[in-house]
Amino acid sequence: MRITTSFITLALAALVTAGCQCKSCNTKVADIADDGSTIAAYDESNGKATNNEMTITEMHIKDIDGNDHSLREEIAKNKITIVDFWASWCGPCRQEMPNLVNLYGSYKDKGLGIVGISLDTEKEAWKEAISNLGITWCQLSDLGGWDSEAAMVFNVRGIPYTIVTDSKGTILATGLRGSELVQFIEEKLK
Repeated sequence: MRITTSFITLALAALVTAGCQCKSCNTKVADIADDGSTIAAYDESNGKATNNEMTITEMHIKDIDGNDHSLREEIAKNKITIVDFWASWCGPCRQEMPNLVNLYGSYKDKGLGIVGISLDTEKEAWKEAISNLGITWCQLSDLGGWDSEAAMVFNVRGIPYTIVTDSKGTILATGLRGSELVQFIEEKLK
């Protein structure tokens, strides 16, 4: 079978236009406890929580130096925390990162925290991206790629992907990027 150059060009254009590294799409996401009850559920189509009881699940993930971190403890350090799912190999993630760096610089002293959760599989690529992109906030990864525990628990299907929480881990919004994320953080940290 012969693939034409124009077909390849169209396929690449479609991927770039999509703006994410999608595995598949979901409109509703839920985190289910061992007893079957819903811990967290939210509607990705509008980035809003579907009830008032949704909180981030506790998990422990290692940083770039192999130190263990509690996700809930990292979130509790801030008034508002952005949990940012990304990877060094993700073009749209790298494009979005300067926005996060600027947002963090503007609001870290007002209570904003960011916890990056990388879907990288290669530690050196992850470490190099952190340095090159000027990322100064907590970075975590189990280097499991799409099979990482955090990606599975939070049903992450495409990156970049954000979850915004309050200090108690209550999910306030999901999937915000760019100016929408900036506006949301500005409103919450006035």
